[in-house]
Amino acid sequence: MQTPRRPHGPPPRPRRRLNPKFYEHVRHFGTPAYLLAMRAGFRHANAFSMLVCAEEVPDTPTNVGRLLRIADVVGFDRAQLFLDGDR
Repeated sequence: MQTPRRPHGPPPRPRRRLNPKFYEHVRHFGTPAYLLAMRAGFRHANAFSMLVCAEEVPDTPTNVGRLLRIADVVGFDRAQLFLDGDR
């Protein structure tokens, strides 16, 4: 018989759901993703892509700030970025 595992580390952060229209807007913006990533201040395009393609993200100041910068670069309304509104 196995003993139950105890979780290690801190509990996971609350998550925020992204508006699916955000992904569509970025995709149809007409600029290559690596250029959008550079304009939004990302050093690596894969980090940019992971945020843009996510359905929900951990609610951290870093993630929220990055998503707001992307929204500004592509002209997406900040108020419509998260389905759960501002926190």
